[in-house]
Amino acid sequence: MFYFLPVFLSGLAIYTLLLCCFSRAMVSFSMWKKIFLICVLFIFIFFPFLQLSIFQYLRSFFGNLSIASLGFFGVVAAQKLCSRSIVQKSEAKIFCVVVVVMAAFLYPMSLGLSYFDPYAWGFGHLYFEFFLGLCTLFWVWKGYFFLAAWWLISYVLYLLQAFESNNLWDYLIDPIVCLGAGFFLVVSYCKNKKGGERC
Repeated sequence: MFYFLPVFLSGLAIYTLLLCCFSRAMVSFSMWKKIFLICVLFIFIFFPFLQLSIFQYLRSFFGNLSIASLGFFGVVAAQKLCSRSIVQKSEAKIFCVVVVVMAAFLYPMSLGLSYFDPYAWGFGHLYFEFFLGLCTLFWVWKGYFFLAAWWLISYVLYLLQAFESNNLWDYLIDPIVCLGAGFFLVVSYCKNKKGGERC
């Protein structure tokens, strides 16, 4: 039922990367040409290369991408296609900071750097789910609806067991979006530091 979701997330990540690399060349493209490119890409990621498809290579290295990836790559791709801002820059920065902080809290400890393992919280930990609920309400109260949607959709899909994993953390973040968020923050910092010049 939900098999298409991880496929879609992988395709979206690859497509967004291509958009960022070739955005200048695609400026003159019409919307129909861009849609055609999307269709070609989704066929391309299933094309076998050395016995496996690109989609299978991506899943074997990083597993299923999370809802954070859906939001991050979806917004970047939409902004490239529509040439306008989809999410406010302030909320986008907060999103990236939250992703990086969650990754810094989760991954090092889960790799055995301490006896405390926050990854275990994702297996139906009531206090963790309650904390996420409070944070979601806080995002709504502050008007950060993109952040609220990220956590709410992640939790709903977790309840529906949309992915192979039964851990809530895997619905919230993944290594790919953590790298993307970190890169976004570094680029933003460099632009601010040099007055809009490239870092």
